[in-house]
Amino acid sequence: MEVYDGEGNLIYTNLLDVDAEIRTKAVAQTEDIYVYIEEIEGKQILFASLKGREHRVITAEDISEIFEVREEQISFFTRVSMASSLIIALILYVFCHILTRRIHELNKAVLQISKGNYQTRVPKMGSDEIGTLGTVFNQMAGSVNKNIEEINKVSEARQSFVNNITHEISTPLTSIIGFSSLIKNGKITDRETITEYADKIYNEGMYINKISDKLMNIIMLGNSEHEFEKVNLSEVIEEIALNAKDIFNGIQIETNIYENVYVKADKELIRSLMMNLIKNSSESYENGYGIVVIELSKDKVIRVGDYGKGMTEEDIDKVKAPFYTLSKSRTRGKTGMGLRNTTVYEDSRSS
Repeated sequence: MEVYDGEGNLIYTNLLDVDAEIRTKAVAQTEDIYVYIEEIEGKQILFASLKGREHRVITAEDISEIFEVREEQISFFTRVSMASSLIIALILYVFCHILTRRIHELNKAVLQISKGNYQTRVPKMGSDEIGTLGTVFNQMAGSVNKNIEEINKVSEARQSFVNNITHEISTPLTSIIGFSSLIKNGKITDRETITEYADKIYNEGMYINKISDKLMNIIMLGNSEHEFEKVNLSEVIEEIALNAKDIFNGIQIETNIYENVYVKADKELIRSLMMNLIKNSSESYENGYGIVVIELSKDKVIRVGDYGKGMTEEDIDKVKAPFYTLSKSRTRGKTGMGLRNTTVYEDSRSS
């Protein structure tokens, strides 16, 4: 420490080993308080100059140890930062790998779906956003697969419908062309035979006309909106059962109909449906004789049953398809039009 009077004269000192230039610099300061650091012989010395009214006091303190501690701390924190950065980078790498792996799984699944493999699913991916996305993707894939299956079923049903109707029309057309060709070419001159052939041509033409009516009814049912009215379903079913007794000879109609059951419906469509069901039940008996049971419950449930040869599960699933035939070996007189047709006809011809 050194003490100077107001005129700058040294009064006391124990800093004789300090460079005179540094000491002079400290004395010459005009500020009341002045602090600075100088390096002397490799040591960091902190000088503090305090000016009073009549004296200036200068102190010097070796702070080299503080600098060493600071350097050690800087070095330590540098090493810690580097290690932390490496650890964080490793964690980020692992996390990104897991994240991109799951995204890669989703990408592969989407690619498989785009190739038509609609059975593709992704494994469970956790409960985070990616996991939720995987769950939603599986739900979407399931819905797409279900819709594709429905589309395929509709496509197959339409193809089957076209094949059936083509077969139904081609057979009578072949007969018409054959009989008319014989008459036209004069190969048949017998009047009675000509009349017989003409009758067959007429019958085949009427058969095609009936099929045309069926097609028109199917188209109308598929494209039109029906107006429903309140009807007494009990009376409608009773009337249908009564008419069926006259139409289907050999079939015994038994009824169990709850009275005064009212519904909003299209009366004509109910008649069409019921007559078709009764017709199908009557045809389940090989000899043409049997019992058909018609029931209407209080809960508005209609049942038409028989004791015939029955149907397989596959046939039951397809029974609503237009022109679906239970047995492909049936004759044309037994060919059905499906439950969607709106009229019933009796074809007594043999083929």
